[in-house]
Amino acid sequence: MAQVKLLGFWYSPFSHRVEWALKIKGVKYEYIEEDRNNKSSLLLQSNPIQKKIPVLIHNGKPIVESVAKFLDDKVTALVNTFFRKGQEQEKGKEKVCEMLKVLDNELKDKKFFVGDKFGFADIVANLVALWLGVYEGASGELY
Repeated sequence: MAQVKLLGFWYSPFSHRVEWALKIKGVKYEYIEEDRNNKSSLLLQSNPIQKKIPVLIHNGKPIVESVAKFLDDKVTALVNTFFRKGQEQEKGKEKVCEMLKVLDNELKDKKFFVGDKFGFADIVANLVALWLGVYEGASGELY
């Protein structure tokens, strides 16, 4: 049987993406929590160039690349919006609203991006929902 490990960080939406995919597929895995300030030797050995999580290790071989550049960039924009003030924050909110309109248009009347079945695009898009909910709760603003 394959041995699967996931190196992650508790509030990383990118770690959650991998966890959701593994759970949906019924893959048993060992989760290893990383300390962002004191990176483990396993993380540094598994991802020596970027030195970032998540890292999925399958039978001793690390998989480090992330996908869905559009959504990853937009999630970063969403997170950064809440750390800015004044006009920069307002511009960030406009960009986030534009991105949400694109996602909404893509979904239209479908339950999931591919139609009836929950798929990889839905896992990736859930990152937006995860952080949007966190920031709505923290800021008291609805988007």
